[in-house]
Order: sequence, then structure tokens, then C-alpha cells
Amino acid sequence: MLYYFVNFTSSGAAVAYAGIWFASQGLTSGEIGIVNSLSVFLLLGLNIVVGRIADKARDWRQVIIAGALMSAIVPIGLFFSRGFLPILIVWTCIAVPYAAISPVADAAALRMTRRNGTEFGTIRAFGTVGYMVSNAVTGVLVSAFSGAIFIPFYVGLNLARGVVALWLPKFRAPPVAETVSAVAGPPLAGRLREVMKPWFVLPIFGSAVVVATHAIINAFAALVWKEQGIPDATIGALIAIGAFAEAAMMFTWRRIGARFSARAALLVAALVTVVRWAGMGFGPPVWVLVFLQLLQS
Repeated sequence: MLYYFVNFTSSGAAVAYAGIWFASQGLTSGEIGIVNSLSVFLLLGLNIVVGRIADKARDWRQVIIAGALMSAIVPIGLFFSRGFLPILIVWTCIAVPYAAISPVADAAALRMTRRNGTEFGTIRAFGTVGYMVSNAVTGVLVSAFSGAIFIPFYVGLNLARGVVALWLPKFRAPPVAETVSAVAGPPLAGRLREVMKPWFVLPIFGSAVVVATHAIINAFAALVWKEQGIPDATIGALIAIGAFAEAAMMFTWRRIGARFSARAALLVAALVTVVRWAGMGFGPPVWVLVFLQLLQS
């Protein structure tokens, strides 16, 4: 739980202020979009490679620690980055190892919860709590000490994740090796064409479209709200409210989710997303934004 809490604090700080910091460094909106998206593009292929490395490793812990330490050291380069290209390179080198080990950490946590009889959703919710706390703290710190505090705070959070990763227990595979891909269950298809069916592709596409809206919020919400005159501390609090709603849903999902089919849940999420974005498009006052942020759940 401690690892998950610390793991998401750096991304929480980034969502709360990175867009504003990028703009202060002279990056245009288009360049900010590229900085936020390049790592995602690279991860499309890299995640498969990392998964295979984790499957072959004697312990998943080794892979998690390697990625955590890499993403802990690289952020120091932000102190010396000026302009679009240096920031793009450093930010990508931070995001790629951080995101690449996330599926491995999730697989390891899933295995532990199955072994211990605990709930993965509860453990994952602690990550959202850490994200929420860092949202709020980032806003308060920037309001108190100006934007100059952002990079030292962000670097410190990444270093903290690297240190906490060293305390992770071993996730040694049993005599019949359990792989990252096998945690979710036995494979049901061996070739890509075997899963290229509407019942498989459409839910993935629908989920991707809903989740993609988070990427836009993560990249630009703070910057847009700043331009609308909302104070830094309030921006951090608004983002934290969204994380709070998300964590609350995770803690209660076992009771709520059992009442809906997967299709119904996805449909509701899509419709709520449309309402949320339509409301944000009008540049509403803060009290309306609070309600819209609660819809993140």
C-alpha cells in the first residue's frame, strides 16, 4: 500500500502544475501536447518488451525496482532543461520507465492479493489517495513559494518512489512459473486475428475513448484553469477532488460494480464523460467545476 501511495504522488504533482510549468518555459500548446504524448507512443511497443523481461526475471521485484530507480534519477535533468527539445527528452525518459513498470507492479499486487485473500481495488485506491494528496500539496506549495518550488518538489517525489521500491517484498514465481500475462487468467487466443471480433474490439475502443479524456485533462486542465484566473491552490484542490471521487469509487466498487454488467458500466461512464466535458466547455465557475470533477468517479 505504501508503494502505491508514493508511486502516484509524482504524477499527481505533474497533473497539478506541469502544464503551467511547461508554458512558463516557453512551450506552446502543441509542444506541450507532444511532451505528454511521446512517452505513450513509445510505450505501445515497450510494454510488451518489459512484460517479457519481467516474465523471464527470477523475481518481478527486480524489474519494478529497476524502473523506479531509473525514473527517480532522470528527473534531476529537469533542473538543467531549457526549451522544447531538452524538456521533451527528459520528460519522456521519466515517463517511459515509470509507466512501463506499472503493469508489472499491478500483476505482482494482483498475485499477492489472491494469495492473501485481500482486494486489489483497495490497494490500488491508495495510489489514487497519494495522487490526490500530491495534487493538493502542489497547489498549496506553489501558492506559498511560487512556481519555482515545482521542480524540486517533483524531483523529490520521484526519488521517494525509488527509495520505497527498495522495500518491496519478493514476488518470486512458484515452481510452475507464473507470468505477468498469466495473472489475469489463461490465454484464450494465440493469434491476433482470433480476437479481432466486434465483441472484443468495441469494448476496448470504448474504454480507450473514455480513458483518453483523462490524458487531455492531465495535460491541459491546470493550464486552462490558470488562464481562466483560478488560483494555484484551487487548481490543486480541483484535481484532488477528481482523484477523491475516483478513490471513493475504487473503495466501494465491489458493492457497486456487482449491480451492473460490464457493458452497462462502460455505457454509463461514456455518457457521464460527455456531460462532464460539455460542462467544462463553458468555462464554468469553481463551484460547478467541483461537481464536474466529482464525475471522474
